[in-house]
This record gives sequence, structure tokens and C-alpha cells, in this order.
Amino acid sequence: MSSKRKSGPKGSEIPIGEWLRQIRAERVQYVGSKDHDGPPDWIVEYEGETVAIEVCLLHDSAGWGKSREVFAFERELAKLIQEESVRGAEARQWHARCEYDPRESKSSIRKQEGWKSKARKALRTPGPGGGFQLLCPGSRIGRGVILDLSPASSKGSFAGVSVDRGDIVEATLTERIIAETRKKTEKVRNGRRAKSYHRWWLVLDDEVLIAPIEVLEASEQARIATMVQNSVDRNLWSKIILVSRFQAVHSPPKPPKWFWAPWEDDRHPPLPRA
Repeated sequence: MSSKRKSGPKGSEIPIGEWLRQIRAERVQYVGSKDHDGPPDWIVEYEGETVAIEVCLLHDSAGWGKSREVFAFERELAKLIQEESVRGAEARQWHARCEYDPRESKSSIRKQEGWKSKARKALRTPGPGGGFQLLCPGSRIGRGVILDLSPASSKGSFAGVSVDRGDIVEATLTERIIAETRKKTEKVRNGRRAKSYHRWWLVLDDEVLIAPIEVLEASEQARIATMVQNSVDRNLWSKIILVSRFQAVHSPPKPPKWFWAPWEDDRHPPLPRA
């Protein structure tokens, strides 16, 4: 008689499992596997309530995607930022992120000597930081590849590499949250365990904003929250939460993950402050 073997968490389920422990959820249990009966991915106890957690990767399909080339570029850039941050007394500490124009060819990041030289110079430049171009003027399209730096009081951080969406990040974030919420609502409703749990959270592993919500103005945050709250199935989801992949350069220890809930039903225990 053969038995089905459950697999462990994978992909976005892993950082969300870490986040659940960060907010001090109790009895954190992974219940997802390739053989399971549908959602949820995690079951937890939170402030006396049993909560079913469904996980979703929130991403923008535009841009380079997470190809081997992009992963290599991100890894090398993170390594360079780390090296610069521990050079000695003269080392500057930055919150860093890198954005690329989606019209730019991925081949533009293959020549490491060029962009590494520009990145190193940017990290050593006196002043308040700002945006630094990593590509040569004659070989780029639009905004090219920008390393964005802002001063850090002590330890720096690197928020990764993402597509530059300019002024449309608010619209993109709203559209993706609503679209993924609708997909997950249907998936939960059609699953065998839909009625097994009275409390459901949708936790989104964010690859759209990839930074603390403070990068958006309060008015932008309010508009996103209003659009999401008017579009979600309030009878199903008691919370919809973005958890950021924003990672500090210095580790260990790992920094706490940033999170934001554009929808929380106030009849249930609130999340702690991010």
C-alpha cells in the first residue's frame, strides 16, 4: 500500500512561512503539497483564531523576468554592494535598489566590468545619493539601468533588481493585487477545504513594489487600499497582505520583513505594526 508523501514549502511559501513566525503566529503548519485538496498553504493560530493562509506571488509580467542572466546580475550587484559597505571607516551605508527600463536588452548587463565600475563609483560618491546610471550613454535605451541610493543611518540594504515602471507603480500594484485576489478567491471557493476554515488571509509575496510602502505617498496608499477594499470578496478574506522581499545587505541576522495590509477586517485581531 503506497502512501502519499507531502512535500515541504517551496517558492513564495518559504518567505511567507518566515513572515508568519515573525508576526508571532502560533502552531504554524504547512499543509500544501502537490497531492493536497486545494488551498490553504499554511494553517496558523493568530491571537486565538485559527487562520487559513493562502500564498500568492505578486509580480508584474512585463520586463526581463527572472532569467539566469538577471539572477546573475542581481547576485553580482548585491555582492559588490556588500563589499563596499564593509571597506572600513570611509565606507558609506546605503539603502539601494536597481531598476531597468524594460525596453533595454538584457545583453546590456553582460559586460560586468563596465557596470561594476559605475556602481562602485556611485557607492563611493559623497552627498545624498540619488539615481546613478550603470550603462554608457551611447548604448542604452530610455532610462537604461539605474542604481538608486538613499543614505542609511547604520546598516544598508539592497531591495533587488526590478523593472522601472516610473509613475505607473500605483496603478500596476492595484491592478495586480485585484487580479490575483480574484484568481485566489475562485481557487479557494472551488477547493475541497473552502468551508473547513472560517478565517482566510491572502498573503502576497511582493515582486511589484519591492520596497517599504513609504516609497509611495500617503494619497497613493489610500487610493490603492480603497480600490482593493471595494474589489475583494469580504465574505472570504479577513486580510489581504503584501509581504516585501526587501532584504538588508548585512546578514545575519536577517531583518524583519516589511508588510502592509491594504485590507483588514476590523472585526478580527489586527496585525502588528510593520
